Amino acid sequence: MKLNKISSQRRLAKNGLIISLGITTLSGLMMKGKSARYLHYTAGAALIGLTIWHHQLYPPTRPASTQFPPKAVTQKIADSLL
Repeated sequence: MKLNKISSQRRLAKNGLIISLGITTLSGLMMKGKSARYLHYTAGAALIGLTIWHHQLYPPTRPASTQFPPKAVTQKIADSLL
């Protein structure tokens, strides 16, 4: 599997999220012992890292320069309140 294609990276990130969420859930149910706690913390950290990676694989839908709501709309609302 080539990791340079965005669709492959997205698929890998989603699969990693599913696996780490499953490990976090199962190790949370079996929190007896040091090894289960270590596995739980490690899987939780992996879940956070994979979530950040997954988020960065999707570009924003609108340019960052676009304001929401538009400035004209906020100005009309401000004028109507005065």
